[in-house]
Amino acid sequence: MSKRHQSGDIVTKKVNAGFIGEECIIRIVVEPGEEKYLMPCFQCGDPLCIEWPNLEVLDENCQVVGKCYHVSDCEMED
Repeated sequence: MSKRHQSGDIVTKKVNAGFIGEECIIRIVVEPGEEKYLMPCFQCGDPLCIEWPNLEVLDENCQVVGKCYHVSDCEMED
């Protein structure tokens, strides 16, 4: 079972997850009204695993340095 994350969580993205291949620190971002774009994960088979469409890439000081897209709960580590 995947871990359930929510908007605002800061996690580590695994290598080759999403549209950026390297491991990095990300923050999940869901703006009001964007909840309708959340989709179930198509990778792990867990019906409760969510694919997060928009994420911010953070540096070691938690400053935003880029964007990342389409990373599922099962591709994140706390």
